[in-house]
Amino acid sequence: MKREGAAAAAPKRSNPLLKDKGVRLVEFDAARSPEDAKKQIHLMGEVTGHPDRAHVQIDRLDAAVARVHQLTARKPYRVLAVSRRGWVTGGDSLTSSLLANGSPRLRARARGPLRC
Repeated sequence: MKREGAAAAAPKRSNPLLKDKGVRLVEFDAARSPEDAKKQIHLMGEVTGHPDRAHVQIDRLDAAVARVHQLTARKPYRVLAVSRRGWVTGGDSLTSSLLANGSPRLRARARGPLRC
């Protein structure tokens, strides 16, 4: 049985085994911006044969970004973005890109990594 469109969420050491079994792997880099994320969602929709589902998710992401713009235009927010295990993102991440695109108030705070 040949499977199509599996995303490479498995550890890298599993990839050759999966490829040998006929599983088509598509690898995605970490998204560094909302545009990167939308490109990956679009590709995943194409790979899986569900472009309609991908468009729904892209629309949801666009709507969420628009809500952030609306909220931050009315009231200034302070944000400390902390990932699992306490790691704080640097300046080249999806989180910092989302913050930088949120509003001028957030943009000023989203430059560079937080030093602890």
